[in-house]
Amino acid sequence: MAKQWTPERIKALSPRERARLYENAKNTETPEGDHLIEQMIRLGLPFDEGACASLDDPNVVKMREIVFSDEGRAAAIKATEEGLAAITFIDPMISAAMGDYYGKHNMTTHTVGGFVGELMRELGYHDSGRRAKLPEDCVAKTASIWDRKIG
Repeated sequence: MAKQWTPERIKALSPRERARLYENAKNTETPEGDHLIEQMIRLGLPFDEGACASLDDPNVVKMREIVFSDEGRAAAIKATEEGLAAITFIDPMISAAMGDYYGKHNMTTHTVGGFVGELMRELGYHDSGRRAKLPEDCVAKTASIWDRKIG
């Protein structure tokens, strides 16, 4: 049986152990792995010394504001209605606003992915369990496909 990762268990790990846990979760490419990644991001703990931007970083706060803005919401819904990953049209908005700060080097692509997941659940969507490769002009490379909840 898989371990249940509580916030307390994640907090007890060293940054290096969290980095390994993160990589393992990412490599599963499953909704459970994505959920664990989102949970780790929400905690705002480093995954490795200096490797991950914290949730209280002003740049991360700005990225969250973009995702949850009226424009971000509309972009996520439009992408989903077109059968694309919800982040597809948000990623270029974040990239334009944040420049080189946004990227894999500080895990902000994953942070934004976590924010988009939070937004989609708030809007009544659920993770379909499918992943999509994003367009070449996106900084993020893959993301979840979301489906509307029934009922």
